[in-house]
Amino acid sequence: MPSAANYLGSAAYWTERVRSEGEGDEQGFDWLLPSDNTGFKSFISDAVKDAATRTAATPRVLHLGPGSSRLSLWMHDLVDDPRHVVHFDFAESAKELGERWERECWPEAAERRMRWMTGDLLELPSVLSISQRLESTERAEGGEVSSPILFDVLVDKGTLDAISCVEALAPQGDLVERIKTFAPDMPAKLIKEPIYSSLMVALNLATISRPGAAWVMLSYGGTRFDAFAARVRSETPRSLEELASRLWRLEVRRELEEDAKEITDENGVTSKTKAYHWLYLLRRTDVPF
Repeated sequence: MPSAANYLGSAAYWTERVRSEGEGDEQGFDWLLPSDNTGFKSFISDAVKDAATRTAATPRVLHLGPGSSRLSLWMHDLVDDPRHVVHFDFAESAKELGERWERECWPEAAERRMRWMTGDLLELPSVLSISQRLESTERAEGGEVSSPILFDVLVDKGTLDAISCVEALAPQGDLVERIKTFAPDMPAKLIKEPIYSSLMVALNLATISRPGAAWVMLSYGGTRFDAFAARVRSETPRSLEELASRLWRLEVRRELEEDAKEITDENGVTSKTKAYHWLYLLRRTDVPF
């Protein structure tokens, strides 16, 4: 199980960090790769284009943990209606910074701005509230809303990497009841066992993702979601990991090369180095949850 990194599970830590990253030159900060990396942006765009062929409406996009990255601003024109893009972060300062940046970039677009929300991806009620708040907002705006609102594309750039550093957690409350409903034969002791925080997020996000939805992710690690690869499964899930693997199917896992960087050592010798990160695409199955 992951070692505890308590500060990474603190909203206060992330709020202060994002606030400081948005000050000064206001360039923000990007995990793993710059926000203008064409490889990752193309990966996102392709997923959105594919989603557009699966739904008659404008695809709905959920950006997980925008932080102070300007990738969120690039997503303004990712779909026809910016209101179909939701940025969801642990830190209140990320919401404030994103809203300010968007107002500055599109001062005349008050009626067609992206949505900015805060909450905890490890808490099912918080995740469910994304759809609930969005539904209330759209109804108040006079729009026709089908309930529940489900997302077609989820975007994650290093967020799950950070969450994975948080200590293992056991499902609680609403999530336990949902597991009992959709996996009634799973032994109670398995439901209450601590699991990787990344699996907790996968279970929670499955509740607001449309069947066929794409979860596109950039990660530092190349061994995530081995359990989600296609394989023969038992009739009854034998673990929460196996339950999650029924809700999400791993379709893509490949390396993404970072642009070469010049590094000068203590002897004044300059060399170019390259780093590799990993692209993932998880596909939401049609298994109810």
